[in-house]
Amino acid sequence: MNAENTTKVLLAGHQPLFLRGLLELLKEHFQVQSHTEIYCSEDLVPAIKKARYKWVFIDLGIFLSDHQNLLRRIVKNCTSCCKLVLFTDHYSLPLKKNLQKLSISGLFGKNISTKDLVFGLQCVAEGEQIFSVRTRLNGSCFEAVKSDEKKDAEKDSREGLSLLSKREREVLDLICRGFSTIAISEKLFISKFTVETHRKNILRKLDIRSSTELVSYAYREGWVY
Repeated sequence: MNAENTTKVLLAGHQPLFLRGLLELLKEHFQVQSHTEIYCSEDLVPAIKKARYKWVFIDLGIFLSDHQNLLRRIVKNCTSCCKLVLFTDHYSLPLKKNLQKLSISGLFGKNISTKDLVFGLQCVAEGEQIFSVRTRLNGSCFEAVKSDEKKDAEKDSREGLSLLSKREREVLDLICRGFSTIAISEKLFISKFTVETHRKNILRKLDIRSSTELVSYAYREGWVY
């Protein structure tokens, strides 16, 4: 990433401190001079259309709903020379697989070390598509995940989600997005007692004890962002 390619950088997310920390890293290691910050997902596409950004950094936590369609619109409106890099609190193989289809430049867990992030962004700048940097080897980026382990993980994730009905998946998605029982009932036009029944059935089918554990599990498996 050189000075010319970082003239226009867009940072988007729901946590100002994370964006400021990322900005400081970019300034220190990549000589970023100009940037724009966005805290609402609906402002992303208009901003990208308005300016020809060389780099766009997005924290997936900014998306409250309809993230797949919005990400597709973002990718569609980015110029061919734009590097689109995403960050997540819940990195997982299913999430990686879903995002690879969108032709993004990189995906990193937010708990990645500064050293590995800098190295990963250098790889992205050179044209590589990077999905979490695990280590370095002979100057190249790679993921230390065996193919058999990857296949098993993806299979288990699909089987777990297939246990849930369509309505249970809708309830799960809203639970993960912080909706209360009453809010879910109003959005889906069902009673709060029905919502609780769905919640209990989801926990039972997935063999999970609490809603907190359920949310963590769903994010880890890439069922929601």
